[in-house]
Amino acid sequence: ASKKRGEATAIDIDRVTLWKGGIAGKLIKDIDERMSQVTGFPAEHFSDFQVNRFKSGSSHNPHFDINPANGIMASITIFLNDIPDDQGGELVFPSPGDGAGPVIIRPRKGLAVVHHNTDEKYNFDQTTLHQELPLQGDSLAVKYVAKKFVYLNPQPQTVRIMLPLIALPFGGKLPRQFITLQNTLIEKYGLEAGDIYFQKIVSMIPFGLLLLIGSLVSSAVQKGMKKDEGKKPESSDQKGTKQKKTKSKKKD
Repeated sequence: ASKKRGEATAIDIDRVTLWKGGIAGKLIKDIDERMSQVTGFPAEHFSDFQVNRFKSGSSHNPHFDINPANGIMASITIFLNDIPDDQGGELVFPSPGDGAGPVIIRPRKGLAVVHHNTDEKYNFDQTTLHQELPLQGDSLAVKYVAKKFVYLNPQPQTVRIMLPLIALPFGGKLPRQFITLQNTLIEKYGLEAGDIYFQKIVSMIPFGLLLLIGSLVSSAVQKGMKKDEGKKPESSDQKGTKQKKTKSKKKD
């Protein structure tokens, strides 16, 4: 969220969430375990990886990491490639609260930055305001950043199981229709209510699939029965006639 409500902060950034959740492979689970050791939170509180691609001119203006539906306790930022010092793209905390001036972190491949968004009493911390400076250079300049968020409450099963299963056939990317549905519900009912309605709809998908499978099986069985009814068994008279014809042919 930006300092001004409704103001966009991500400028020209390509973003995708890799939905893995409870069906993640060993590599992701090992990363989550390591992050759990660092943050003190179990993996059930983690979001899936959000991958951001910055190109020349891309930036993320000053903002807070906030989710009113489920408070974000901590944010984890991982730089996936090196950026030369003269091309910008630094992660900056302008007012860290210690009076020492802004904290500037240059992107280095493999560097992970963890910052807490609340104090020890779980109150929102205003000093967590941060930004990513514009990436400079020619058209080939690019910066990749992976993010994870640690939520106050464990992620619901719809997020940890159902959405990853839906995204699985698409390489871990959730189809655009689901994102549009969630945004529509949030716009109509507000963030908290819209998110609840979205989770309920997603949780009903397995039952819908079972009903569809049951309907298809029932239709297939009915078609098979109709075909069997069309094939009437031969009567004894018909069998006897066929046998007589066969004998007469042999005599001829």
